[in-house]
Amino acid sequence: MQKSIEVTGAKRGLLFIYNEETKGLEFMVGTDIVDNSIPEFSRNIIETVYKNNTPVITTNAANDENFDDYKSVKQYNLKSIMCLPINYKEKKVGVCYLDNPLSSGVFSDDDVELLNVFMSQVAICIENAKSYKEIDNLNKNLERKVEERTQELNESLEMQYKLNDLLIHSSRKLEKINEKLKDMDRIKTETLYIVTHDLRTPMTSILGFSHLIRKRFDSVLLPVLNDSKDENVHKIANQVIENIKIIDEEGNRLIRLINNFLDISKIEEGETTWNMEKIKIEDIIIQSMNSTKVLFDQKKLESIIEIEPDLPEIMGDKERLIQVMINLISNSVKFTNNGSISCNVKKNNSMIIISVIDTGSGIAKEDIDKVFEKFKQVGKHDGSIQKGTGLGLPICKQIIEHHGGKIWVESELGKGSCFSFSLPL
Repeated sequence: MQKSIEVTGAKRGLLFIYNEETKGLEFMVGTDIVDNSIPEFSRNIIETVYKNNTPVITTNAANDENFDDYKSVKQYNLKSIMCLPINYKEKKVGVCYLDNPLSSGVFSDDDVELLNVFMSQVAICIENAKSYKEIDNLNKNLERKVEERTQELNESLEMQYKLNDLLIHSSRKLEKINEKLKDMDRIKTETLYIVTHDLRTPMTSILGFSHLIRKRFDSVLLPVLNDSKDENVHKIANQVIENIKIIDEEGNRLIRLINNFLDISKIEEGETTWNMEKIKIEDIIIQSMNSTKVLFDQKKLESIIEIEPDLPEIMGDKERLIQVMINLISNSVKFTNNGSISCNVKKNNSMIIISVIDTGSGIAKEDIDKVFEKFKQVGKHDGSIQKGTGLGLPICKQIIEHHGGKIWVESELGKGSCFSFSLPL
């Protein structure tokens, strides 16, 4: 500003810059100003030049009719005034004001041209300063955000470390608990194995003596008792026969429980001997249905066999697969009071699919996932106690999976069940 005053012969100079935040002109620098007090006439001219973006130049303002509205100009008998807009790439940046209140004709065309050159440089400097300020603000904001984010990350990492420590601690506790559970399960299995193994011999003896008692009773005592005319004697004889029958039934059920438990224990421990050979699946189905015929007759159920013709032979343990089929058919008969039991066999790509379908009571949705678990019994919904070992289906699952197949059930309560398993060709 001082240089502009010296070159042009002005006595006073003012520089105003547009402030983006306040949306108005802001005084930046000036000469011959007392306490930063800008004369009213100067401010009016400066605001007009900025608004119209047009320079105002006069050699004798007091006699210039264009300044008739500015009373202060007339009052102070002002002479030379030059006020130029400052632009940068068609953007209004500010205003430069110069005056010489005492001398007329101070500012020439050369002064105007020179001042325009100066103001162009000023505009560039102002924009550069603004850009620098914006960059500086951006940097500060970025540094602040980086610092905040770093603090957040540090807090998050600290929390993560704590969670990791907690997870490691919990994992170790769970591992110890799991080991204890495994030990308990192993001890339970070993104990049950020993108990069931030791029970089988006396149970066999009990059943043997039961059969001997029944045979002797029927051949020796019953003919004598039948000759008696005492009704109480006949009643006692019938009660003895019924009790022996109960001993046989419950003894056989216990033997089945023992055999099933020993069976699944051997399969799980890999101690079972498998007799794998080429077999026809239709032979398995027919033999299984014949073995369970008495069950169908007792409940007057219809048996249906549907086997796809020309099925290829499969590799399998014949006796074990018959065991699976008899178990599935027996279960279906147990829960079916009316209707039929169907055995369907078909080829599906590289697998043989065998299904046992009944019209029985079905299985509740919440129980379907439990049917292949050991010692789980589902199917009774009337509150009565269900007889069985709860090991039949888990044994079926072990046998089928050993053959490389899968076993599953589809059922709806009150609409029957469909147990299916697959065997690879």
